Amino acid sequence: MSERDPAPSTHGTEPPAGAGRAIVTFARSWQALTVIRSLGRRGVEVIAGDEYDLTPGGLSRYCAARFSYPDPARDRQGFLAALERAIEEHCPDDGQPLVLVPVHRETFVIAEERARFEPRAAMALPDPERIAAVRDKGRLVELARDAGVPVPDTWQPGSADELRAAADEIPLPAIVKVRRGVAGVGLEKVETRADLLATFEKMVEQFRLEPSDLPIVQALAPGDDYCVTALFDRGAPRATMTYRNLAKLSDGAPGAIRETVEARAAEAATRKLLADLDWHGIAEVDFMWDGRDDSEPVLIEINPRLFGGLFQAVASGVDYPWMLYRLALGDPVPEPEEVKIGARTEAPVLGLLATMRELAEEAGDFDGVAEAWRAARGELESKGAFEGLRRLWRGLADELDPEARIERVRSVLERNEGNVSMLLESGDARAGLGLIYPLAVFLRHGKVTSDLLAGASLEGDGFESD
Repeated sequence: MSERDPAPSTHGTEPPAGAGRAIVTFARSWQALTVIRSLGRRGVEVIAGDEYDLTPGGLSRYCAARFSYPDPARDRQGFLAALERAIEEHCPDDGQPLVLVPVHRETFVIAEERARFEPRAAMALPDPERIAAVRDKGRLVELARDAGVPVPDTWQPGSADELRAAADEIPLPAIVKVRRGVAGVGLEKVETRADLLATFEKMVEQFRLEPSDLPIVQALAPGDDYCVTALFDRGAPRATMTYRNLAKLSDGAPGAIRETVEARAAEAATRKLLADLDWHGIAEVDFMWDGRDDSEPVLIEINPRLFGGLFQAVASGVDYPWMLYRLALGDPVPEPEEVKIGARTEAPVLGLLATMRELAEEAGDFDGVAEAWRAARGELESKGAFEGLRRLWRGLADELDPEARIERVRSVLERNEGNVSMLLESGDARAGLGLIYPLAVFLRHGKVTSDLLAGASLEGDGFESD
């Protein structure tokens, strides 16, 4: 890990002090911290909101004030009222512009209720109808086909009986997905026909799905996971950049170590798809692809809000928060400088765990270390990150002599030495105390998952119901 300030310079766009105000929600997330730092450095007064008091964004030196609100999923009207009060309290009508920057699931609530805040607060969000269209993975398949963007072979059964009748035609392994799952929740790989049917029925029961909202089944798409990020102005592209997840703790988990790459074909498909949707604001579009320009990336999903790799984009020279702020105000959107291909970042804590996993997996002939990782992975998935890490280190201590262990650690750390960690960012180390949030959850519930460390929901339930 290296300690670097990833804030990019932008040609002639630095505003004077007091350039305006911004309200940023879901301050517990690393995305919100990235937004707060980006805007705060440019003289924007940032007010951070969340359900909890101790958050990375709220503790940042670039946060001018904090406020709390109820969980929008449980108390929609209470959340909206708290947001209105924050605007009245922290953003008096003194002529300074105000931009509302939602980060997580509250993005969809605010988009639907934008008339409640405009014109007092500006925002750059897609229309609710377009958000709904891309969040529904079944509808997204049809939109992609209309735009000429390849998608995996997809089955959308209307009932368990209909799936049972078609099961012999579905190549296995396959993926079963709820239509609006996030963070890998509501997504399972199945290997057999029996698993396919059982997983489908389990999801219907677990998420209490209506007949019109049943899971879809998709064939596995070959290639690697490419994440194309983009900012659009009413269907016109303003910026794109792509990163790959070099390491994850498990399938469907957030990226732990990311790298910016060239991806002309994937970015061209993204521009075509989002232009057809007349997209406005930010989006992340995920593809499976082999990285060759003469092959076609296969669309997996669209994330219609600020994405987990936002810090990766800023560290690569694409300052989406600042561009989004300018777009909301109707100001000229600054062009990003040349994207820094090869830039690498690691997510707080997740990067450490991924490095430990790499250490275990590259232990060569040390069979005991491989067994230690398998045991630790079970702890990680069943009991959370801390128990998994404790089990892994205990296994390494038992199976490697000190000299060999030190050499393995040195080799892996040298390989990841250039990774930029947002917790070590110069001048704002206090924000790292935001790890108190997942630690407090650990003390309360005895479990910290990778989703919590990435800023996901307290309950670990990534399914989004309307």
